[in-house]
Amino acid sequence: MAQLTKFFRHSIGEPPGKRSLLYEQNDYVGVYHDYISPTGEYVVFMSQGYSNGRFLLLNTQTGKVNPLTEKAGQCQGVSWRPDGSCVFCLSSRETLLWYPKEGRKKDLGKDYDNSFRRFLPYGPSIDKWWTPDGEYIVINSSKTGGCLVRPDPWHVFPVGKRLVSHLEATENRRVYRDSPDSYPYLFVQPYPGWTRIWLQIATEKKPEMPGQAVALEARNYLVDYEAERFLLRQPSDTPGGGFSLTPDGRKIVYFSRFIFLDEKPAFIPVVTQ
Repeated sequence: MAQLTKFFRHSIGEPPGKRSLLYEQNDYVGVYHDYISPTGEYVVFMSQGYSNGRFLLLNTQTGKVNPLTEKAGQCQGVSWRPDGSCVFCLSSRETLLWYPKEGRKKDLGKDYDNSFRRFLPYGPSIDKWWTPDGEYIVINSSKTGGCLVRPDPWHVFPVGKRLVSHLEATENRRVYRDSPDSYPYLFVQPYPGWTRIWLQIATEKKPEMPGQAVALEARNYLVDYEAERFLLRQPSDTPGGGFSLTPDGRKIVYFSRFIFLDEKPAFIPVVTQ
């Protein structure tokens, strides 16, 4: 069923009634999603819902809307560089980088298809923002594991796979996986240069849980962007729980389901380029 969609601009401190209409669409169909740039200057949205539309870019200062893609498809992810200078757009039919201030785009279709699409039966999970240094897009899927992607020029760092390979080949640890071709996700840290990866190691201990064939030990690792340094840190029961580095890299904040638990000095080595 078609619906009316509107975008308004409202400045902080102004009364609610004082807002300006930027854009409206009378024939919008489907579930609405938008992806606002970190600077608030632009909004990426789909022309006809999440499942069958084209990417559009709205300039919040001028109200001008430009089409970014030509083919209608399912939205599979949008990710902004932290300074708002570039956005990565992925649909079921197209992959591109768009530089809004330059009005320039780069087609990444072949690069993405050869690295991901041909191996994945479904769309991956893509973080809404790049790494804090503005260098990498974060792409996670069980088939490829957690990956950092430098889009221009294209280069994929399979961080999750490299950690598993290190543990199994170098440390002789058996990493528990749902299937032989599944790998762990990564969680980008606010401190540039490092990601967090949660996984489980099979142990020789007697299983304590009913129906459990092998006893598992949960682990958290800090892994650098090139997956060359691996730092074991305090474990957590779930992938989403655990810890996060502070933006200055001086402390590790421990939490459980977004509830603060503790903080400690990080002692993280500086990553040099």
